[in-house]
Amino acid sequence: MGETRSIATAWILWILLAGCTELVTASERPSAIVRVSPPEGSAGVVEVVSVELDFTRATQADPSSVRLQLDGIDVTEQSSVGGSRDWPPSSLEIAYVAKDMPSGPHRAEVSFESGQGARARYEWSFRVERKTSE
Repeated sequence: MGETRSIATAWILWILLAGCTELVTASERPSAIVRVSPPEGSAGVVEVVSVELDFTRATQADPSSVRLQLDGIDVTEQSSVGGSRDWPPSSLEIAYVAKDMPSGPHRAEVSFESGQGARARYEWSFRVERKTSE
Protein backbone atom coordinates (compact mmCIF):
# COMPACT_ATOMS: atom_id res chain seq x y z
CA MET A 1 0.00 0.00 0.00
CA GLY A 2 2.83 2.42 0.86
CA GLU A 3 4.67 1.55 -2.34
CA THR A 4 5.33 4.54 -4.54
CA ARG A 5 6.24 4.55 -8.20
CA SER A 6 7.88 7.33 -10.12
CA ILE A 7 6.59 8.42 -13.48
CA ALA A 8 9.34 9.04 -15.98
CA THR A 9 7.48 11.55 -18.10
CA ALA A 10 5.71 14.53 -16.56
CA TRP A 11 2.11 15.06 -17.67
CA ILE A 12 1.37 11.33 -17.90
CA LEU A 13 -0.98 9.43 -15.65
CA TRP A 14 -0.94 5.65 -15.48
CA ILE A 15 -4.23 4.03 -14.63
CA LEU A 16 -4.07 0.29 -14.20
CA LEU A 17 -7.44 -1.35 -14.66
CA ALA A 18 -7.94 -5.11 -14.83
CA GLY A 19 -4.38 -5.66 -15.98
CA CYS A 20 -4.61 -3.07 -18.79
CA THR A 21 -2.47 0.07 -18.92
CA GLU A 22 -4.02 3.27 -20.18
CA LEU A 23 -2.15 6.55 -20.72
CA VAL A 24 -4.05 9.67 -19.76
CA THR A 25 -2.79 13.25 -19.97
CA ALA A 26 -2.73 15.44 -16.87
CA SER A 27 -5.84 17.26 -18.04
CA GLU A 28 -7.84 14.02 -17.68
CA ARG A 29 -8.30 13.49 -13.96
CA PRO A 30 -9.66 10.34 -12.37
CA SER A 31 -13.34 11.03 -11.66
CA ALA A 32 -12.81 10.96 -7.86
CA ILE A 33 -10.58 14.07 -7.95
CA VAL A 34 -12.71 17.18 -7.48
CA ARG A 35 -10.00 19.84 -7.03
CA VAL A 36 -6.24 20.23 -6.79
CA SER A 37 -4.43 23.22 -5.34
CA PRO A 38 -2.46 25.00 -6.58
CA PRO A 39 -4.20 24.58 -9.94
CA GLU A 40 -2.44 22.89 -12.86
CA GLY A 41 -0.05 25.30 -14.59
CA SER A 42 -0.52 28.10 -12.05
CA ALA A 43 2.24 30.40 -10.79
CA GLY A 44 2.42 32.29 -7.52
CA VAL A 45 3.04 31.99 -3.81
CA VAL A 46 2.20 28.46 -2.61
CA GLU A 47 1.50 27.76 1.03
CA VAL A 48 -0.52 24.54 0.77
CA VAL A 49 -0.64 21.69 -1.73
CA SER A 50 -4.00 19.92 -1.48
CA VAL A 51 -6.39 17.54 -3.19
CA GLU A 52 -10.13 17.12 -2.67
CA LEU A 53 -11.60 13.72 -3.55
CA ASP A 54 -15.19 12.50 -3.84
CA PHE A 55 -15.28 8.72 -3.60
CA THR A 56 -18.93 8.53 -4.62
CA ARG A 57 -17.65 9.30 -8.14
CA ALA A 58 -15.30 6.30 -8.27
CA THR A 59 -16.27 2.69 -7.96
CA GLN A 60 -14.55 0.74 -5.20
CA ALA A 61 -12.08 3.51 -4.31
CA ASP A 62 -10.21 3.02 -1.02
CA PRO A 63 -9.89 6.28 1.00
CA SER A 64 -7.20 4.76 3.25
CA SER A 65 -4.92 4.26 0.23
CA VAL A 66 -4.59 7.96 -0.71
CA ARG A 67 -0.96 9.10 -1.10
CA LEU A 68 0.35 12.61 -1.86
CA GLN A 69 3.79 13.28 -3.34
CA LEU A 70 5.52 16.59 -3.89
CA ASP A 71 8.52 16.66 -6.23
CA GLY A 72 8.79 12.87 -5.98
CA ILE A 73 8.75 12.79 -2.15
CA ASP A 74 5.87 11.13 -0.32
CA VAL A 75 4.45 13.78 2.03
CA THR A 76 1.34 11.84 3.07
CA GLU A 77 2.48 11.36 6.68
CA GLN A 78 3.23 15.10 7.04
CA SER A 79 -0.16 16.08 5.57
CA SER A 80 -3.46 16.73 7.30
CA VAL A 81 -6.31 14.52 6.18
CA GLY A 82 -9.99 15.26 6.70
CA GLY A 83 -13.06 13.59 5.38
CA SER A 84 -16.76 13.07 5.65
CA ARG A 85 -18.14 11.46 8.78
CA ASP A 86 -19.65 8.45 7.01
CA TRP A 87 -17.73 5.17 6.85
CA PRO A 88 -15.95 4.54 4.67
CA PRO A 89 -15.55 8.26 3.96
CA SER A 90 -17.33 9.40 0.80
CA SER A 91 -15.12 12.50 0.54
CA LEU A 92 -11.61 13.34 1.66
CA GLU A 93 -9.18 16.25 1.54
CA ILE A 94 -5.46 15.84 1.98
CA ALA A 95 -3.37 18.99 2.48
CA TYR A 96 0.37 19.50 2.88
CA VAL A 97 1.69 22.78 4.29
CA ALA A 98 4.50 23.65 1.91
CA LYS A 99 6.87 25.65 4.11
CA ASP A 100 9.55 27.64 2.31
CA MET A 101 9.09 26.01 -1.09
CA PRO A 102 11.85 27.25 -3.37
CA SER A 103 10.98 29.32 -6.41
CA GLY A 104 10.63 27.42 -9.65
CA PRO A 105 8.67 24.54 -11.12
CA HIS A 106 7.19 21.82 -8.89
CA ARG A 107 5.26 18.61 -9.45
CA ALA A 108 2.58 17.03 -7.27
CA GLU A 109 0.95 13.62 -7.54
CA VAL A 110 -2.01 12.03 -5.80
CA SER A 111 -2.73 8.32 -6.03
CA PHE A 112 -5.25 5.91 -4.56
CA GLU A 113 -6.48 2.36 -5.03
CA SER A 114 -9.37 2.46 -7.46
CA GLY A 115 -10.64 -1.08 -7.10
CA GLN A 116 -9.30 -4.62 -7.28
CA GLY A 117 -5.80 -3.41 -6.34
CA ALA A 118 -5.42 -1.02 -9.30
CA ARG A 119 -3.96 2.43 -8.56
CA ALA A 120 -5.31 5.64 -10.05
CA ARG A 121 -2.82 8.52 -10.27
CA TYR A 122 -3.00 12.16 -11.18
CA GLU A 123 0.06 14.35 -11.60
CA TRP A 124 0.10 18.11 -12.09
CA SER A 125 2.67 20.88 -12.12
CA PHE A 126 2.79 24.46 -10.92
CA ARG A 127 5.38 27.19 -10.41
CA VAL A 128 6.30 28.90 -7.15
CA GLU A 129 7.10 32.58 -7.30
CA ARG A 130 8.37 34.17 -4.09
CA LYS A 131 6.95 37.43 -2.83
CA THR A 132 9.21 40.34 -3.63
CA SER A 133 9.94 43.07 -1.09
CA GLU A 134 8.23 46.36 -1.82
